[in-house]
Amino acid sequence: MEEARRVDRTIRDGDHPPEYWESEKPLFGIPVTIKESLAVKGMPGGWLESVGLDRKAAEDAEAVANLRASGAVPILVSATPQLCLFLETFNSVQGTSCNPFDSSRTPGGSSGGEGALVGSAASLAGLGTDIIGSIRVPAFFCGVFGHKPSPGIISVKGHRPTCRDEDWDKYLTAGPLCRYAEDLPLILKAVAPKATQILKLDQPVDIRKIRVFFMEEDDGPMTHRVDEEIKISIRKAVEHLSKVCEVQPQEIKFREFHDTLEAVFTLMLRMKSPTNIFQKSSDPEVITICLAIQPAEAGYTISFYFQKTFGKQIL
Repeated sequence: MEEARRVDRTIRDGDHPPEYWESEKPLFGIPVTIKESLAVKGMPGGWLESVGLDRKAAEDAEAVANLRASGAVPILVSATPQLCLFLETFNSVQGTSCNPFDSSRTPGGSSGGEGALVGSAASLAGLGTDIIGSIRVPAFFCGVFGHKPSPGIISVKGHRPTCRDEDWDKYLTAGPLCRYAEDLPLILKAVAPKATQILKLDQPVDIRKIRVFFMEEDDGPMTHRVDEEIKISIRKAVEHLSKVCEVQPQEIKFREFHDTLEAVFTLMLRMKSPTNIFQKSSDPEVITICLAIQPAEAGYTISFYFQKTFGKQIL
């Protein structure tokens, strides 16, 4: 509230023209929420690695600092599962985050707290992170818009957990969640003011030159059948693009989707020393959880095993 009053005083007592606020402080006074894995100065986040530790961030993550510079006011850090490892959002400190439309269902994860807040209009816009769907799944589940930009556009400096692998930043990205699609480029430019210049976000796009593909069904071993109402929504979008936008969407099927889960986990588990929930020290080499996925007749066999290192001896 004090920050809101300061914003009011600055506008009332300042002599800047309207153009200044639009170009230099486009989010001035706008409250935003931040996924707890991204550091926000003075706010908690340390329990992500060790449950029960009351750690608070000493400084903002780079993306959060850019948001502040644009005038935005972070008001809270939102719930995420421990170490951002799950497609739902539960942790032993804050409990279970619920879907804003049906409290018996999940908002998704791992940016589920952000999805629930934005979906319930408790937040105007938020910042989440994504490797294999952690922004996109909550946005979809909660009826809002989320965007995972290309790697390197938004800095993930100040994110926890982290990883020693040199390819980590190629998979983990930060991105916006908001209620209206037209706000996505506004938030994106505020979070990454320099990097987004190469994206030409203000340049008009001729939608007739865009190739559009769609699928109604996956048929993969790890997914349920797509609900009919979702298929109807896809068909409405196809019809709109075809009749109004003069685009001819093409229906396709990717058989490779059947192996997506195995490929993703193989990729992630080959990375060097990712932080994991079984560590008892800050050294990622102390305890490691390993996951093995093997094709089976009726789907996949998933096995877990643990590796603990004592000098050169591995158990």
